[in-house]
Amino acid sequence: MRKFAIILAVGLTGCPIFNKPNPPEPPPQEPLYDAACQALLDGGATFSNQCTGEKQYVHNPTQDPKHCELTPACPPEEPPTPPTPPPNACTVPAEGELTAADPQCPSGQFDDKVVEATTSIGDRRVPNSSPKEVKDAAAVENLRILAEQLRLRGFCAFDGSEAVFIHRSDGKWDEYHAVNFADAGWTYRGKYVGCHVGSGTTPTPPPTPPPSNGTDPSTLEARFTIKLQYPASCRVDTTFQVHGRDFCNSIGFTGREWCPVAQEGDPDRQAKEVAIIGVQKFWCDGQVEPALENPAQTKCCGYVKTCTENLKTCSEKQL
Repeated sequence: MRKFAIILAVGLTGCPIFNKPNPPEPPPQEPLYDAACQALLDGGATFSNQCTGEKQYVHNPTQDPKHCELTPACPPEEPPTPPTPPPNACTVPAEGELTAADPQCPSGQFDDKVVEATTSIGDRRVPNSSPKEVKDAAAVENLRILAEQLRLRGFCAFDGSEAVFIHRSDGKWDEYHAVNFADAGWTYRGKYVGCHVGSGTTPTPPPTPPPSNGTDPSTLEARFTIKLQYPASCRVDTTFQVHGRDFCNSIGFTGREWCPVAQEGDPDRQAKEVAIIGVQKFWCDGQVEPALENPAQTKCCGYVKTCTENLKTCSEKQL
């Protein structure tokens, strides 16, 4: 019996059922992309038709399915277009010299320009709880600022008691009730109300400003210095400076050509700056950006521009 078991075991081990061959190894997998393409993908690039800038994108403009390369670089951003300088002479009659509205006037040819100007100025509403005299004073001031902004953009315009008037190429004046006296805010698209004919409209040159004595900062060339104060939060800090060695020497900045309007720590420094700057304005990548709690600061990690309220002094910088 023992001899039979040994023979049976030996016979079974030689049986094909118990001696299957190993399966063949699978062929090596072909890489999807060539080495240069794979290196770009491993570095974080992704397939897209977008241009390559801060983020890399790849595409395949060839017939090779394994090839890829970076998409064309993004074009540099165009800086904001500076406002058009005002005309050398502007026809400005007194409001009382305008005739009654002309019923044949086509309406609202300056609507878009008024909207652009008010958008650039920004929101200047006062609280609804303000006394009427405060609201009225703010509304009149906003009409003045709007007319000045329109002149800076190349239009002949002046502010009246309730409206701004813009000179047309045919000699008439378009009237816009652009400010709501209920809160001193801007009306919808300037609220065109009609056009008028004015008398006494011979252009006169603007008055020549008095020469500077070198110690009045409001008459000096000015600029803003711009720096990224806190990169992590994109906080931008600016400093208003004027150009004039005599003035700088007179307030303690001896030998400097450019200096602030007052020393650091001067309790009147902010008031002196506001008297020249007004409400400082900011743009980030071409979009209006509000000031922070410090009116000389804003947030931007791109192309920043800042101007005085009347846009006469502007500085800009790519951060």
